[in-house]
Amino acid sequence: MPSITPEQLPELMFALTTTNINLQTRRLIEWRVHTIARPDEAADARWEEIEHGG
Repeated sequence: MPSITPEQLPELMFALTTTNINLQTRRLIEWRVHTIARPDEAADARWEEIEHGG
């Protein structure tokens, strides 16, 4: 799986705010960066788990 270095993170976050992608997709990417969620965990996540820390 492709990855970035910590030094590249600001560039990624800037690109997310300026690129033309679906807002929901952008938020999912940002959430994964902040939580280090794996793809399958992110795809199966429910709002109740996120809001209540479950």
